[in-house]
Amino acid sequence: MVAMKDMTPKEEIEFLKYAAPHAKYVMSVCAGSAILAKAGVLDGKRATTNKLLYKTIVVSSNLPSIFALH
Repeated sequence: MVAMKDMTPKEEIEFLKYAAPHAKYVMSVCAGSAILAKAGVLDGKRATTNKLLYKTIVVSSNLPSIFALH
């Protein structure tokens, strides 16, 4: 697995934590799934991403747990 440095601004994570629960839809592309996971937006949700980011999200100990479909 490739280690990826998190470069997401703390303010962006805080915004997502606040805004996502009030949004009708939350969508992302590419690495956005990892950012949404870090913000806790994907907790308990079904989501899709590419294989590399899936491993990063599921394996990384600093990201919230999400329900993973294989």
